Amino acid sequence: MGTLFCLLLFLTMIFILMSKQKKMLDDLWVNTDKVIARWNGERITPQTMRQWLHNLLNKNGIRIVSPHSLRHTNITIQLRNKISPKAVARFAGHSDASVTLNVYSHFLEEDEDEYVNLFDNL
Repeated sequence: MGTLFCLLLFLTMIFILMSKQKKMLDDLWVNTDKVIARWNGERITPQTMRQWLHNLLNKNGIRIVSPHSLRHTNITIQLRNKISPKAVARFAGHSDASVTLNVYSHFLEEDEDEYVNLFDNL
């Protein structure tokens, strides 16, 4: 399995499990609006999340990456797939699309080369 697929599967599984747990606990659930939380909805520490991720990657023989690198990967994939920078910025929590474009512009420069090559081949 590819690294990205494995990581997306990991996050999807956690989301599904947390949704079921929330329904099961009903009034005992602490609603913190966190996508990933402890068994009762309370916030988990970043160290716990990092350890879960590292265990999953190790078990599958995949190079260790940080949870923050997943954020960068996600934003880069969105921009490379022509998702509106304004929409990407909103979902990333950036104050403005210019922040997103300033941080990720070096990734998009590779796309500019492809664009130029497209016209060279006409």
